[in-house]
Amino acid sequence: MKKSKFFTLAASLLIFGMVACEDTDLRTVSGIESVVMESSSSTISSSSSEIVSSSSTIPNGNSSSSAVSSSSSVKVNSSSSVKVNSSSSVAGETKPSSSSAKSSSSAESVEILGTCAPQKDSIVMTQWATWVFTQTSPADTSVASSLKFKWIIEGSYQGTGSGKGLRNVSGQYPETGTYIARLSIAGGDTITCSPLMVTVAPITGCKCTASAETVDVSNGYGLANWNISGCESLLGISAYTWSSDVNPTWANASLTFTAAGQSVTPTVAVSNDNGSYLEVTCPTVTAIRSNE
Repeated sequence: MKKSKFFTLAASLLIFGMVACEDTDLRTVSGIESVVMESSSSTISSSSSEIVSSSSTIPNGNSSSSAVSSSSSVKVNSSSSVKVNSSSSVAGETKPSSSSAKSSSSAESVEILGTCAPQKDSIVMTQWATWVFTQTSPADTSVASSLKFKWIIEGSYQGTGSGKGLRNVSGQYPETGTYIARLSIAGGDTITCSPLMVTVAPITGCKCTASAETVDVSNGYGLANWNISGCESLLGISAYTWSSDVNPTWANASLTFTAAGQSVTPTVAVSNDNGSYLEVTCPTVTAIRSNE
């Protein structure tokens, strides 16, 4: 009986020990898994923290934004500075008064050097005068072809003229005198051109002749005749105005003498459409009596 009780006790102890051992293993395994889970959780949290930290770098650190802003600022400001300041600098420069110009279509300046003068130094009134700009620099004359030329033709009927690459311009003048023209290229400095003299058209070549130096009035009267010829003018002859002591017919004049001793020295003023005139003195004719 005792033996049976001992066996039963031993068996109970053995079962208890196995159970205890199993509990211990389970706790041990559970603890390992817990550690692993906690480690994994920690890793995930750490990773998550890194992600959050990386994400927070953008708004807080502003490293990427700062880099972008810096790049944008350099690009825009540099470009703006080069374009605006360069143009402003060109516009503010003191340029030669007779020859500078700037292209308004580009940030870069273009300096055009040259001279401006009338094609002829002198013309007669109502003729056309042509003003010419002659480029001396740069050698490539096509540079100015796209630039706007603005002319002021003082005292002329036309007054102004403008156009791209307009190197010459013409005008007519209603009055005699000295005139100038002014030119600016693409808004650059104004060039004052050499002066032009406007005069009346001259009348040249006139010659007056008489039919004779004397006329015979022995029969009671004698007829004298004068003629003017050879007159030339660029604008043509518009009139012959004879003195009142003769009877005019365009380029001719006559007078009937009735007494011996009479003498006449007529004059004639020759005019053109320009308003100029030339006075010519004709030969003297005297009346005589041949039978005396």
